Amino acid sequence: MAENAFTAEQLLAIERREGDLLLDAGAGSGKTSVLVERFVRSVLEDRLEVAAMLTITFTDKAAAELRDRIRLALRERGADEAARATEGAF
Repeated sequence: MAENAFTAEQLLAIERREGDLLLDAGAGSGKTSVLVERFVRSVLEDRLEVAAMLTITFTDKAAAELRDRIRLALRERGADEAARATEGAF
């Protein structure tokens, strides 16, 4: 999801860096896109390592989708090493 496609509330969740974050919203609301963008920015802008982050989903299917979307987003932004680090992280 392109940055300009996020709502103001989604951008707040993406950009917030203090403490933990819980995203609770209905199906199709953009939760996964927000998590992907937040994760990718944490790696690229905040220099956090993939292994240093905890991202929880409720199903294996959701975890696989999140992993794949994070990996793709990192590769699209030229962060191939970080993308490879996701392979054993989920």
